[in-house]
Amino acid sequence: MKSFLFIFLTVVALGCQSDSEEKYNLARQHFSNEEFLKARLLLEELVMENPENPKFLNDLGVCFSKTGNKSKAISFYEKAIEIDSNYALSYVNKAYIFLQFEEYEKSVENYTKAIALDYSSVDVFNFRGVGYAKLNKDSFAILDFTKSIELDSLCAKCYRNRSTSHEKSSNFDKALADLETAIELEPQNQKGFSFRGRLYTLNRRYREAIEDLTDAIKLDSANYENFFYRANAKYDSGLYEESLPDYDEAIKLASTEIDNIWCSKGNALLKLGQNFEALRSYEEAIRVNPYNIEAIRKKRSVEVKFGFRRM
Repeated sequence: MKSFLFIFLTVVALGCQSDSEEKYNLARQHFSNEEFLKARLLLEELVMENPENPKFLNDLGVCFSKTGNKSKAISFYEKAIEIDSNYALSYVNKAYIFLQFEEYEKSVENYTKAIALDYSSVDVFNFRGVGYAKLNKDSFAILDFTKSIELDSLCAKCYRNRSTSHEKSSNFDKALADLETAIELEPQNQKGFSFRGRLYTLNRRYREAIEDLTDAIKLDSANYENFFYRANAKYDSGLYEESLPDYDEAIKLASTEIDNIWCSKGNALLKLGQNFEALRSYEEAIRVNPYNIEAIRKKRSVEVKFGFRRM
């Protein structure tokens, strides 16, 4: 009788395990097809049936993250970690959400926990590097970007990210070398040309900056930043008239920084002696952002200097 009961319980357990595996595989298939709601419903069933399984909890969190509910996702990652404090993937997933939320210290903390558990990947070191860079800890960021490059020497974004930290550390030669490598690896990605164009502008190499930003625009003509930065490079090199069409295109395309673009356009108009048009540009900047200090100061200066308002 005891032997029969043991066999019966074993068969039942194996049957339940088989059902769970089948359901989990179907959920993974839905996830691969980006059918996140279907995957989530199956995973919710699995969690109800297996509440102590960290893998199911983690994957349910991923489904919530993919459908936009980041806070709910974090709660499931934390439940997975409560059950298994060594479940590194949940630390990684939680860290990435904190990075998106701009909670950089929490992001770095969770990536560090994952790394301590021997969870080593290009993305983990790259994203922890991004977190360090956002915290202005660029020496740590450079170490992480370097580690990610050691893991994958073809990771163009890792070179771009490291270049930014080198730039912030005033090491322009290393920043430039990283961007040249990134461009070689991804010649069709506008970011490499855009980053290098800005770096050239900082180094007053305006002709090269304009060339790079022109290449970036050819690759992505909908990116307002490249028009804005090319306009600034032209302005800094004294090409005030030539900068105006780029400022106009940047204003047309931008959803952010519009006040800064208007203000920069005003500066170019002022250099050309088009004082009334410059005043209008500063007013547009202030209309978009009433707290733009530079635009307010420039507007008042123009009004006083050229008699556009009474003292």
